[in-house]
Amino acid sequence: MKRYEVIREAFSNCSGKAQTFFEETETDNLDDYVQEHIQPGSEWARIQNDNGSIVYEVSLCGMRTKFIFTEID
Repeated sequence: MKRYEVIREAFSNCSGKAQTFFEETETDNLDDYVQEHIQPGSEWARIQNDNGSIVYEVSLCGMRTKFIFTEID
């Protein structure tokens, strides 16, 4: 399994500011990890950044969350 640092940003609809959470996880499937941590019916997009990190942008009824995965060597 690969190890990742995960930054999760949950954006407030009122202020637009993000509440940020940090953790480490081990997984071989980032799609499954994200789906386990979001509500059913959420829309999401996966983006591969040039720096190697993988970003998931999630939206449900106007609520936005972003997951940023960076592989740990």
